[in-house]
Formats: sequence, C-alpha cells, structure tokens
Amino acid sequence: MTEVMRRVLFAGCLFGAIWLALYSRSELAVLRQIDFAGQMERHYRLIGGAPPLEEFIAERTQGNLHKVEGEAWMKFLSEARGALAEDEGKARLREPGKMSARLAGISVARSLYFLVDEQPIGEVVRGLTPDRGLTYIGVQSARGLEYWSLGLVRRASSSHDAPPWLDFPYRKHAGLLLLWGLLAYILVPWQGSGGYTLMYSRWRAALLPDLCGVLLGAGFFALPLLVVTYDSNMSACLEHGYTGVTQVAVCASVFGLAISAVAAWYSHFAVTLEQGSILVRTLRGTRRIATDRIRETGLHEYRLPGWLRAALWLAAIANPRMSGPLVMGTARHSGFRIVPEHGDPVVLWFDGVAGLERLLAFLIRSGVTVSKEVLEHVPDVQALLAAPSDSLLGPREPQATYGKRQAVAVVLVLCGSALALI
Repeated sequence: MTEVMRRVLFAGCLFGAIWLALYSRSELAVLRQIDFAGQMERHYRLIGGAPPLEEFIAERTQGNLHKVEGEAWMKFLSEARGALAEDEGKARLREPGKMSARLAGISVARSLYFLVDEQPIGEVVRGLTPDRGLTYIGVQSARGLEYWSLGLVRRASSSHDAPPWLDFPYRKHAGLLLLWGLLAYILVPWQGSGGYTLMYSRWRAALLPDLCGVLLGAGFFALPLLVVTYDSNMSACLEHGYTGVTQVAVCASVFGLAISAVAAWYSHFAVTLEQGSILVRTLRGTRRIATDRIRETGLHEYRLPGWLRAALWLAAIANPRMSGPLVMGTARHSGFRIVPEHGDPVVLWFDGVAGLERLLAFLIRSGVTVSKEVLEHVPDVQALLAAPSDSLLGPREPQATYGKRQAVAVVLVLCGSALALI
C-alpha cells in the first residue's frame, strides 16, 4: 500500500496548499485621505457656482462624520500620512504589518488596508452596514480639520487591490505545505525492480500519470475557489448560486484523483519469476501462480466501447479540435494475457513492461504454450531461450530502493522548505 500512501499524502498536501493559497478575507477596511477642496473644484469646474467649502463639506458628510481625538488616533493617522507619502513600489516591499506595507496596489486613489477589527478604526467600522459602507473621520491637526474616509471593501469590489499578505493571510504557508507533499511523495519507499522481477516503467506508470492527475485535479479543485471568492468568502462555495459550478468542478477534480489511483495500481504491480511459478503482486494482494496451473496464454487487445467511440466521432464532426482524442480513443492496446485455472487473468501491456521477453522465455521453458501472435510483439525471446535456465529465475521480491535522483530531489525540497520558512 505504499503507492497509495504516497499519493494520498501528496494529494492532501496539494489540495491543502491550494486552499491556503486561495483563502481570502471576506472584507477589509480601507482608509483614504480626503481632499474636499480638490473635489469641489473638479465638481464645479464646468457648471460653476461653487458654494463655500464649509457648505460643500457639510453636505458631503451630513450625518456620516465621526470626529475623533486622542493620542491613539493622532499616532495612527500620523503613520498613515507618512505611508501615503511613500513611493508605492518601495512601500510594498516593506515588512508585512508595517503601515507602509498596507498601501494599495493598483488603485487610482492611494489607500491603506486594515482588518475590520484593528484598533483604533475597529470601533468606527463596527458601525458600518451593507447599506452604508463608507463613513468620514474628522481630526483636528495643525493645519485645521483634516478629513479621512473609512469604508468596507468586499470581494465583489473591483477596487479590491489590498496587499496579498493582508488579503490572503495563509498564502505564505501554502508553498511550504506543497514542498512537504513533494517530500512525502519522494521519501515513501519506491519498489525496486531486479532482473527477475517485471514492473511497469516508473516514468510511464507513475510520474507521467501522476503529473496529469495533479494538473487536472488541482486545476478543477481551484476553479470554484477562484470564481466564488470574487463575490464572497471562500467558505461560501455552496452558497449564492454557486452550488452547480462547485459540484461540477469537484467531480472533474475527482477524475484527476482517479488517474493517480490508476498510477498507484500500475506502480505497485510486479511479477517475480520463481522456480515452477510466478509471483504476482497487485494492490489487492500477492498470489502465486504455478506454471502447471496456467490454463492458457494469449494476446489481449483493448479498445474503447463502441458507444464511446461513436460519441468521439460525433464530437470530432461537431468540433475538429476533438480529432486528437478521437485518434487516441480508437487506437488498439495490446498485451500478454495469462489465464490461470483459478482466479482472475493477469495482463501485461507490451508498451509498458520492461523485460517481458524474460517472462515469455520462462513460461516456454516451463511447458506453457505461447502463441505466435504474442511472440511477434516480443522478438527477443529466442535469444533468452538459449541462455541457462538459472539466469531467468530469482529468489526474491523487489525491495524498496532510493536512488541518486531521489536524494537530489530531497535536498532540493529541503532547501525550498528552508527558504519558505525564512
């Protein structure tokens, strides 16, 4: 079950990393400094008839002005002024948590973002409602009464350009979790193949299918999170009318996991040659098949069911881009089938198993009839039939191994983990 464990650990870390990377806050508080004089000039530039500045301010802030005072507010707004005066490119490189690091990313109006419960703005933010998501703050300074706007920004807002460290609080942990998933994928023991053990190619049976499964599964798993978080918190994937897209994306993501499950099956599969028998290992267990209990062998061919090939033909006619899946779907896949007297047949595909000629030579020497069609697919059998009998046998099952490539990969993952922790 090591192959299943390898993929379960990696899939758990992968999907957890995606969740952490895309988790976003449902709302944030945004603070801006207001220049009412400039607003009034722009508003009445063409129509004229500008009222006194005091009347314009009173009209804009009517019933929605909080005058604040105290040392905490003075210090807070003083730091906010300094942050707004900084160069935006340099400010975003500041340490997270600093006032200057809260500067907006791409907004036209320079803004600072905060959590809704941060002090001292938390008391004012609690008074905001969905109907009134903006209020004004007035503070007495050396230059007179100074005005700020304080509002709530939700995911549906097009101006939600808060710094990533504030908007996505767990994203910094996502990379570390993904690296640890890769480390688990590498460190779980790999089954080694010997001269007497036949296994599927690791690249074709494990690495390539796992890569396809990861791309498919992770892509569709992230899709509803990317769509839904634009309008609401990520925990609301099944709310606000997004139940359908979430269910479809999750079902499509399961196909990726299914590919990894198939990869686990073929990665665990092995056939070991022993005196008078073959030892077949699968995820369902290990069984020994005596050569004198093999009822027949032959060529095994597989094609997609007729209804599925017909559906691919119709799809290719409707959309020429489906010609690629049509060609792949109509191809034949050939393999070698062993039918024992008891139990399910054993099939080894010609294009995936290395050393299949050794198994065929072993069966022929053991008195098992092998058809000419099979020998045509494996032309190297005759050379092995001339070799000594002992060269075809082995007393052991494949043992877990670690190679130089795994060691290098482990070192790279550990280095990446160290960088993620810094």
